[in-house]
Amino acid sequence: MADSKPLRTLDGDPVAVEALLQDVFGIVVDEAILKGTSASEKVCEWKEPEELKQLLDLELQSQG
Repeated sequence: MADSKPLRTLDGDPVAVEALLQDVFGIVVDEAILKGTSASEKVCEWKEPEELKQLLDLELQSQG
């Protein structure tokens, strides 16, 4: 995502829940529907294995 926002604390607040769902719906519409149906968008963004190792924490944990 280009613009990361801090997560809200919902605590059963219906207004906060609605705002969160609207944000999620907006992301789905932008990423899946608008960009996903564009012929100019790539199907996937290829990363070399060494680059993926740097991007992802895949170390096994001894606990949990």
